[in-house]
Amino acid sequence: MTISVENNTFYQTLFSDEESNVYAVLDGASVPDIIQNLAKYKAESICLYRGELEPELAQTAPYLVYLTADSELTDWVLSGIGHHWGIFAISKANIKDMRKHFRTFLMVYDPDGEPIYFRYYDPRVLRVFLPTCDDEEMEQVFGPVDNYFLESEDGTSLMSFTEDASDLLTTKRSNMLTIRKEQMDVLSQYMLNQFSDRMELHLTKRYSEQTKKMNDGQLRELIVKGVEEAEEYDVTDENDVKRFLEYHVEYGRDFGYSSETKWAKQILNNKDLTGTSKMNEVDDYDLFVLTLGK
Repeated sequence: MTISVENNTFYQTLFSDEESNVYAVLDGASVPDIIQNLAKYKAESICLYRGELEPELAQTAPYLVYLTADSELTDWVLSGIGHHWGIFAISKANIKDMRKHFRTFLMVYDPDGEPIYFRYYDPRVLRVFLPTCDDEEMEQVFGPVDNYFLESEDGTSLMSFTEDASDLLTTKRSNMLTIRKEQMDVLSQYMLNQFSDRMELHLTKRYSEQTKKMNDGQLRELIVKGVEEAEEYDVTDENDVKRFLEYHVEYGRDFGYSSETKWAKQILNNKDLTGTSKMNEVDDYDLFVLTLGK
């Protein structure tokens, strides 16, 4: 079911049941100045991470927020629809129980049994993940939640996901959720496509001279292969991969292999550096080379 995000319709949908509570799980990595805004609107909110956090981590952490009808806080949260600020959940549970539930799948197992962080509160992730779930997985993800609302891909409407949670409130689930290989493949492909779309726009705009010589298929191939190559160097953070792709467009497909850019290969092969450190050193060395050229 898809619901138009007209204010009146949206409010009526979220707050149609007076006996239910309305929550948002906001992604600090997507919401600008989340801590300052939660304080500004006097939000009843709680971080899903435990303990006292370093300021940088606190700004990017997920926060559970209780919403009320016709409030400035709710107006502000709704302004983030289309910008993947977070997800909405309808439940009769209190905020303490909801935090306990949402914490249960912050960390999940990947198909190899390794624990990984699961950013389900990014609506782009949960929107793709939920349709792949079997009955048991749906029970784990819904728990006390009666209804999830997630923004559509174009950000102009809300998608509703429901599951009968009436007998799940007291069910104990001690096992961590495991992401099956098929689910991981679907999520990975979706996120790669989204990232590739953003990179096509970015690279076409920033490197118009270089990219106008390529057709759409060639630029897309450069991006996909560039992402794969970046991963081989442990360059996986989105901003780091973005920088890696910029160098591939700027210097050509043989970046790191030509006599002009062999210095990059040495940096990228340094296993003592993280992906971000590698790209920082590449940036520094490239600036040094440009300065010499002047």
